[in-house]
Amino acid sequence: MRGWWALAVCALVAAPVLGAQERRLEKSYRVPLTGELSLRGAFELARDGALRDAVEEVVGVHVAGVSSRSVEESPRELADYFRQFVVSSAAGRVLRYEVLDSGVVREGGGALGQSYFHVRLVADVLPDVGRADPGFRVELKLDRDVYHADPPPGRGDEMVASYRASAPANVTLFGIADDSVQVLLPNAYETRNRAAANLWYEFPDRIWRDRSVRLRAELPPGRSRRIEVYLAVATKREVPFLGELRRGEASRVPVVTAALADLQRWLAMIPMDERSVAVSSVEVRMRGGGAGR
Repeated sequence: MRGWWALAVCALVAAPVLGAQERRLEKSYRVPLTGELSLRGAFELARDGALRDAVEEVVGVHVAGVSSRSVEESPRELADYFRQFVVSSAAGRVLRYEVLDSGVVREGGGALGQSYFHVRLVADVLPDVGRADPGFRVELKLDRDVYHADPPPGRGDEMVASYRASAPANVTLFGIADDSVQVLLPNAYETRNRAAANLWYEFPDRIWRDRSVRLRAELPPGRSRRIEVYLAVATKREVPFLGELRRGEASRVPVVTAALADLQRWLAMIPMDERSVAVSSVEVRMRGGGAGR
């Protein structure tokens, strides 16, 4: 089996946390339209702004999106940013949201007028539960900083991740790119993700790599470069990331995929003293290609 794990759309199911109280808020946000900003980019910025305002009203912290930052920054910059993203949103999560309306609005006339992209949404925000356990930690390392995605698919550099938890834990590994979340471990071939204390584990491990199950770098069509974030979430008990398992090509391992908001929702269901998160980031690019999109 070769190749990156195939993408699949999933529907998440999570049990509510006892004692936690959701709040539903309606928020609006707008961003000025400029020549450098696409309508999709404007929508994402306005959406993220509205969600950030909803979380701030409930818990007084910042939460921000990743998609608008994932193209130009270096792996270290994006890893630091995403680490702050996880930490800053730790006190509150957007469980779900619905966009009520969106579109371009204009204020003023003539040369002095300004166009904006406007989003109005309703969001359910959940305050987090408990405090982090300083003695419960997880570490994550990748074997290099830059990987090449040589065509055709399945010919890119092989990637190996290593992780370690400070106490017995279930470790779930995620790959994140362009606001899409992919569950790497557990998967259809390796369902066991329990780790002993202070032991390093590889993913994929040597047994699976000897069977030609490998994690290889790929890029979507039309892209020559992408920054990818990898997340290890250790939990003291088993907390499955539930979803629909989609099966793609015969040469790929079936996995669950979701949106970044779904990952936040799953984290919100785990008390802070029962989880630990580690972040790493890499650059994937075409061999001999530039640093463009």
